[in-house]
Amino acid sequence: MNMRIALAGLGTTGAQVAEFLLEQAGISLVTAVVSKNSEKAGKDIGEILGGKSLGITAIGSENLSEAIRHYRPQVLIDFANPAFMREHIGLLAQAGVNLVIATTGHSTAEVERIKYYTQRHHIGTVLAPNITYGVNVLMELCKIAARLMGDYDFEIIESHHRHKKDAPSGTASRIAEKIAETIKATNDRMREFDIHSIRAGGIVGDHKVVICGPYDKIELRHEAFSRRAFAQGALWAAEFVAKHHGFHYMEDVFAKTLFGYKTDTCAHCGISLPEQRNMSLDYN
Repeated sequence: MNMRIALAGLGTTGAQVAEFLLEQAGISLVTAVVSKNSEKAGKDIGEILGGKSLGITAIGSENLSEAIRHYRPQVLIDFANPAFMREHIGLLAQAGVNLVIATTGHSTAEVERIKYYTQRHHIGTVLAPNITYGVNVLMELCKIAARLMGDYDFEIIESHHRHKKDAPSGTASRIAEKIAETIKATNDRMREFDIHSIRAGGIVGDHKVVICGPYDKIELRHEAFSRRAFAQGALWAAEFVAKHHGFHYMEDVFAKTLFGYKTDTCAHCGISLPEQRNMSLDYN
């Protein structure tokens, strides 16, 4: 049976995610949610993407409740903006819709609220500002480097297109957090790192970690040169969250895949997925 997916956001990235989902066997894109009063609302998604009519209608966010009842999506993938989840998390969770949240800029309080609704309504949620598979590999490599090179200096340089509003990026902040946690666990001391942000042109996403000692230097880097990398990661997360309730970060999904839990394979991405594991959540 096809997985029924709703998509929030049909901007530059959301449109490419929609195109990617429409190409996948076993996936049904049932609707796309656009902003209130958007000129895209009520139009066919195929026509919005510049192709033929597909019989799939974009709906304005003011009609989300009715659309959820009508289309019954199993998973909603959010590429809209933080305000969308801030406004609609309660409705979506109560309806039993599993969530892949690929937006950045959520406050600590907003993340705690997402966790609360996830637990209260027994849905699955992946919070994934670092949505691509490759950037999760980068994060694991940074953690290894932090264990082995804790006395070195770490600097993070992240570059994105000129229209990206948040700086530093959610991914860069998460990388810095994981490096600091690893160094503290290994050497029992905290470190702070500078994050340098560049906003220019049409850069899709570039994260570089410079690890420098007195006599040598290592650079670790991930560059997304197509937004389809985000789409692939979002589908991987959707496959996971449809099977695993509870709150997860994207690196949790990656780690559970990587570190030896019994797995099956995502039919669409060829990426292994782990079995359900009991998780306790702390909302204090």
